[in-house]
Amino acid sequence: MDYTQDMFIAFRRYSKMVQKEIKNYLKKYNLTAQHANYLIALYNKEGMTLKELNKTVDNDGAATTRIVKKLSECEMTAFDYINSKSYMVKLTDKGKSVSQNLLKNIGSVGNNFMGNVPAK
Repeated sequence: MDYTQDMFIAFRRYSKMVQKEIKNYLKKYNLTAQHANYLIALYNKEGMTLKELNKTVDNDGAATTRIVKKLSECEMTAFDYINSKSYMVKLTDKGKSVSQNLLKNIGSVGNNFMGNVPAK
C-alpha cells in the first residue's frame, strides 16, 4: 500500500473509534452522535441561533429543531430569547459538563490511536 491508502485506512479506523466512543458515552443520556455534533458546536459559545447551528453542523432546519428540542428535554440546552421570534440556543451547566467530558473522551481516543500509529 502507498501512503495515501495507509492514511485513508488510518482515518477510517480513527473515525470508527471516535463514533464508538460517542455512542457509548451518550447512550446513558439516550442521545446519539447527531446530538454530539450540536453539543460540541455549542461548547465554549455564548449561544447560537438555529441558523448558525444549521450552518455549523451542516444540517437542515428540521433536523436541527428536532435535535435542539431533544437536548432541551434532557436539560442540556436552554433558550435565550432575543425577541418574540428569535432566540439563541445555549448549553446549560449539564450540557457543558456532558460536552466537556465528551471532548475529553474523544481526545483520549485520539491519544490512544496516535500511540498505536507506526512512524513512517
